[in-house]
Amino acid sequence: MRNILLATTAVVGLATLVTPAFAFNILTVQQLGGVNGGTNYQTDGFGTGGNTLTGSQGGNGNYIDNGVCVPVPTCAGPGHIKDPGQSSSLLGINFADINQLGNSNYAKNRQSASLAAANGLGTLQIGWNNGLDNSQSATGLASNTSLIGQFGGSNIAINKQKATTGSNTSLFGQLGLGNVATNDQTAGNGHSNSSTQVQLGFINGSSTTQNTNGSGSAKGDNDSTTIQVGALNGSTVTQNGGNSQLTGQLGIGNQSVTTQTKTVNNKPDNDSTTLQAGFLNGSSTTQSGANNDATTVQVGALNGSTTAQTGTGDNDSQTLQVGLGNQAVVSQSGGGTNWSAVDQVGVGNTFVSVQTSN
Repeated sequence: MRNILLATTAVVGLATLVTPAFAFNILTVQQLGGVNGGTNYQTDGFGTGGNTLTGSQGGNGNYIDNGVCVPVPTCAGPGHIKDPGQSSSLLGINFADINQLGNSNYAKNRQSASLAAANGLGTLQIGWNNGLDNSQSATGLASNTSLIGQFGGSNIAINKQKATTGSNTSLFGQLGLGNVATNDQTAGNGHSNSSTQVQLGFINGSSTTQNTNGSGSAKGDNDSTTIQVGALNGSTVTQNGGNSQLTGQLGIGNQSVTTQTKTVNNKPDNDSTTLQAGFLNGSSTTQSGANNDATTVQVGALNGSTTAQTGTGDNDSQTLQVGLGNQAVVSQSGGGTNWSAVDQVGVGNTFVSVQTSN
């Protein structure tokens, strides 16, 4: 009998060790009023469950801090400044859903995932002087995803995603006056970055930086899409790796700057498309790599387009301008064939083309 009890105890203990623990940390917060705030820390120790934060705030001066304390004096210690709000490994999932309604709203999110875990953020802010600071770190096969929506005035969204062998995906949507969206994505070892930013309103600014030339011999791809509608819009896209980008702007005083660098030969080449409609539009495209392809279409008045391509392969440039007072400048230098097509329809149009084949 004693042997049977010992054997039973051993089996139960072994089952405890080998059976996955599907444990979850779940926090739901609702705050209504003024100067609301809170700080969250969640850790999925075993790695087969996950961390979930759902926060809703209404009023003025609200903040939700998922990881880094605000203000600093209320933190438990200096070490908490760099702690992620949500940490998970193995098969765990970090997810934060933050909704804020009012003025001077602020949300900070810090997520860390490893192995095959995943980070996810969904944020909606409605009001004025809204701010979001998101940082997601993924190692192993872990991946990062963020969905950000802001409606109102003076909105600022900062998104940073870093994945070693996983992928990064982000979607921005901003409506109002004085919107700023900044996206920084880094991926390596054959994986990819995907960014979509849509802005409607006035004095909009969009910045996207993508890098897939990190560690490892296999490089990933960068894919960026930026859509802006309104006045005084500005878009900056910087890509390093196998690159593809689309920028569409409709309005007055639109400016688009694209820089693409390809330093490896085993991935797709540089591909840039810029579409602008309105007045006082400016487009600048710089490409450096193996094979470069740039397309610029401008419709309106007083449009300017500059394309510079250098590489070891072929350079292709297509520029179409329709309207009044259009200017196009194309410069190509490479070890292959340089091909440029400039089509202008209207009055007072000029172009300059310089081609050098090495």
